[in-house]
Amino acid sequence: MIRLSVEEVRRSESSTEFYRSDWAEKNIKIAQNSWGNGPAPFGTSLWPRYYSEVKRHGEAWFRFRNAADMTFEILLDGSLEYTQDGIVETVRPGELYIMHEGADIVFNAYPDSYFHRLRLTFYGSMLRNLDQEFGLIGRRVVHLRNPDHFIAAFRRMGAFLAEHDPADATEISSSAYRIIAEVAKACSRPDAFPERLRDILGDMKGDLGLRRSIREIAAHHGVEVHTLMRLFRKHLGMSPREYLIKLRMETAKHLVGSSELSMKEIAERLGYCNSLYFSTTFHRMFQETPSRYRKRKRRSIGE
Repeated sequence: MIRLSVEEVRRSESSTEFYRSDWAEKNIKIAQNSWGNGPAPFGTSLWPRYYSEVKRHGEAWFRFRNAADMTFEILLDGSLEYTQDGIVETVRPGELYIMHEGADIVFNAYPDSYFHRLRLTFYGSMLRNLDQEFGLIGRRVVHLRNPDHFIAAFRRMGAFLAEHDPADATEISSSAYRIIAEVAKACSRPDAFPERLRDILGDMKGDLGLRRSIREIAAHHGVEVHTLMRLFRKHLGMSPREYLIKLRMETAKHLVGSSELSMKEIAERLGYCNSLYFSTTFHRMFQETPSRYRKRKRRSIGE
């Protein structure tokens, strides 16, 4: 139950986070690192926004209403209780809990409780597709067969965020994708995408500005072009080229609406040599030009 002693800490459009008012004061913070949304375009596609390692004794709670991010929490010691989609579950050491983007989540710890956990929060337009691609929809508690591997990966990501080195941006975004993919694999869900396809998707998402042909992508992953086409048609209902355009346009929409980059700069970052072709593709996808979308977005924010 949400108590009256509450502190609202972050609001993003219709998403809000609430914490017990003494949350920060009584947590024993071993590590806490963040890096906003990261260097564009990596932070708009997939970015680990925040990492923390915390211990706490006693009562605690938080609520994510219409969560803006996907969050993974690994329990090292103690116990945690979450409610998501109306389902109450207890997490024990060696388990990971998934908080899904858009969900309404409540965490509770009671007066005699203790926990030691890691948190890694992901942001970006890719999250809209990852639940489907990895078969994570409806998954919450994941029993980790090798918790030490994930603990090391989380802490390494925390070190990246602490260093704030833009030269690491590609590796940071790619590592975020790998962590999510490995959690999905740990779920052992039969309807998840094949591992070969997940690897190819991760490659495509890792650098949206890469100007490689579909034949070059197939060769890089040791598959024939017709095999690549078949995988995409079967599991995504579109060709590899259509999927790449979709990824680029989702990132473009975010950059156009939330950054000060020119249309030419955005086009170049996403692999388009011709800004007019970029604008035409954007219009075809969203039924308005990038410039018109930016103006409409800014008017709505100003209201």
